[in-house]
Amino acid sequence: MNEKIKTVNAKGKEICIFYAPNGGFYVRVYGLNNSFKDYEMRFTDLFAEVTSDDICLYEAEDGTAWIDHSPEVYGREQP
Repeated sequence: MNEKIKTVNAKGKEICIFYAPNGGFYVRVYGLNNSFKDYEMRFTDLFAEVTSDDICLYEAEDGTAWIDHSPEVYGREQP
């Protein structure tokens, strides 16, 4: 079966990268009128710029590091 695959360059698109509870990473691409489409992430090194004010980088004393919402989102103050 020769299935046609539509290709659109993603450069300049607003995206959200997220981990699904059932496993795997996805990229949500936003369109007009708050519409969006989710794509399974098969690319190994996607570069993105954070544009939201409520995202922080965390690093614990043991060296563990993660990215999450800011403490204010959870009702806590910044350390």
